[in-house]
Amino acid sequence: MKVVYFAWVRERIGMAEEIVDPPPAVRTVADLIGWLSGRGEQYAYAFENARVIRAAIDHAHVKPDTAIAGAREIGFLPPMTGGERWPSCQRSSGQIMLERDKVLR
Repeated sequence: MKVVYFAWVRERIGMAEEIVDPPPAVRTVADLIGWLSGRGEQYAYAFENARVIRAAIDHAHVKPDTAIAGAREIGFLPPMTGGERWPSCQRSSGQIMLERDKVLR
């Protein structure tokens, strides 16, 4: 199957796409991420925080537990908003305060 990497996932792995032949035990997107992570340091680095990586099978966004059987192409991309929830904030006296009471401005 063809695996395509986008944005910083591509930069960390060092290639835009490749053809892979995972073993039969690799059945889901999460399994594929785990298998790819074991292929070398660059893969481990790219998938070190797998929960923020988004996947698409044949151009349709999917969840990590989605089966990969029959997929022609699987794409991995980082979230467009950074992947983590922004802390809540409020404006006070011209300063923006984070929920941890740290001043941003």
